[in-house]
Amino acid sequence: MISAILICIDYDDFFLFAAPTLVKTFDRVVVITEENQYSVVQICRHHGFEIVFSKQKNYRGLKFNLPALLNDGIRQKKLNDWICKIDSDIYFPDGMKDVFKNEVKNIDHIYYTNRYFCETPEILKMYEKTNDYSVLEPPYEETTDVLGFVQLFNLKSIHLKNPEFPYEQEFYAPPSLTNDRIFSQQWPVHLRTMLSKNVIHLGLEAIGTNWFGRKSEKFE
Repeated sequence: MISAILICIDYDDFFLFAAPTLVKTFDRVVVITEENQYSVVQICRHHGFEIVFSKQKNYRGLKFNLPALLNDGIRQKKLNDWICKIDSDIYFPDGMKDVFKNEVKNIDHIYYTNRYFCETPEILKMYEKTNDYSVLEPPYEETTDVLGFVQLFNLKSIHLKNPEFPYEQEFYAPPSLTNDRIFSQQWPVHLRTMLSKNVIHLGLEAIGTNWFGRKSEKFE
């Protein structure tokens, strides 16, 4: 069983489009949010996702402590096996569940994907009609680090230093070495395994701009 875990605070516009694809992809979806996020809660209840109301956003006096939120969700839901940490603006294409089934084999690997980029809902509709990645912006990253938009790992991995609190409690944002890179570096490079299918990252303006809370324009 693979459980998706994600934070969705002030990201309901992206999550509205991404959420239906999570239903088809994961066995369990855990969404960490706050009690005032009414639209997020509505989306979760519509799709049967599990909700964690966390008060850790400002842990240690930070404006947006993403790793503390993640750890709180893992702790509250007592997750103990395969976890796929994702961003709430990640759209999973059809067939991704089969990719997980066929390619995710070793508990001591960390798995990840590459990503295409979708600028607007109109372009997303074009993709959904054809499943043609050529209407999207192609991947541009080349890195041996596993970026935080998709990180699939097992809590029993020997490379995970602290299964109880997998993510650093401090928050490291650009331009410093970021939490997702720090996290993935627990695994040797040869155990960081890219999956054969790409996901779709919704919105271009939002990339890298919302590390301290939502700033980008609505995805509409």
